[in-house]
Amino acid sequence: KMVYEQSKSSLLARYNWTFAITTSRLTRLDTNELIDYQYSYQLPADFLRLVGVYSGTDTELIQISGLKPPFILEGDMIKSDVDTIKIKYVKDVDTVATFSPLFVDCFVLDLAIRLTKLFNSSTTYLQMLTMEFAQKIAEAKISDCQQTMLNQIRSYPLLFSTWEF
Repeated sequence: KMVYEQSKSSLLARYNWTFAITTSRLTRLDTNELIDYQYSYQLPADFLRLVGVYSGTDTELIQISGLKPPFILEGDMIKSDVDTIKIKYVKDVDTVATFSPLFVDCFVLDLAIRLTKLFNSSTTYLQMLTMEFAQKIAEAKISDCQQTMLNQIRSYPLLFSTWEF
């Protein structure tokens, strides 16, 4: 119970688990104190990590004009000059029944690693758990790529390099 929530949220935020990805049209905030951008939007309460940002026309906001990015994250807000924003994000999932089997494998190992560190258990056992965890994360990434559009990922060199193929 001591490490459960931290482990779950950390593992969810570490990777784009398909079961935890959702989209949301953001609510624009009434703020007169903005300096760099025209609008600010409230992030959802269950937000863990951003996957994509889209305009009201569902166009992905990735173009940078000059030195100014199309949006920035600040605290629990996104700031942008776009008047309507929808995001794709990793949410904090609390319903265990919705966890994918590969996530559960990784989650159990992450909990074991944290508890082993907490109780100063064997370093050999900790190394074994860490290696098994790295293998399970790699398996999850491969499985997930089979479910998603791998060709689109490969068409973006920056994304491709972060997926560790």
